[in-house]
Amino acid sequence: MTATTLLRRRPDLLAASGAARVRRRDESGATTAEYATVTGAAVGFGALLWKLITSELGQKLIEMFFNWVLSMIPG
Repeated sequence: MTATTLLRRRPDLLAASGAARVRRRDESGATTAEYATVTGAAVGFGALLWKLITSELGQKLIEMFFNWVLSMIPG
């Protein structure tokens, strides 16, 4: 659809001075989509962390970390 055809069908898009103005699109669902994307990414990251922690390698890493922390405590 050309701009001329659009302006003939939608004269409310013309400004008072006669110049065409840009009409903003409705973005009411954008925030919801962004939250859904971030939530999905967080769930995926959490699943990867859970898989790492419950694996043998993860258990060894946690044990090494706690042993290192305990070795830093005097006494």
